[in-house]
Amino acid sequence: MKPKARFDLKILGLFCLGVLLTEVGAANAAGPDGNGAYATGSYRNLFAEAGHSQAEIRRKIDGAFQQLLHGKATNETVYYPAGSNSNGPLAFITDIKHHDVRTEGLSYGMMIAVQLNKKAEFDALWNWSKAYLYVAETNHCSGEFRVW
Repeated sequence: MKPKARFDLKILGLFCLGVLLTEVGAANAAGPDGNGAYATGSYRNLFAEAGHSQAEIRRKIDGAFQQLLHGKATNETVYYPAGSNSNGPLAFITDIKHHDVRTEGLSYGMMIAVQLNKKAEFDALWNWSKAYLYVAETNHCSGEFRVW
């Protein structure tokens, strides 16, 4: 049985908000001309608007990433290396409440890895997803991923 992970909810909140708002921005925030960030290419950084420096924001995001993906296995991380296969390392994100793996957690983990340019973590999560969730058999679900 995997150890039950615990983590500071403030760190998780900062991590999620920091990644989404700092790296991607508030995509639906309308500019003065009524166009959103996607149309203008200008993304708000709400942490910077609240007075935090870029260095402080980066330290918080990097620290939260380090804790949640590479912290102590007993009480900090939600990311678990799971060996390797012929395609390379495997890893998954656990759902702490239900003590299993959910596609939602895997997808968030992969999105965060892309946003932070963490290729090794992305590749391990993708490899685990392909190894355990991809439907290769020829049937009505062929080429899809099992979702739960």
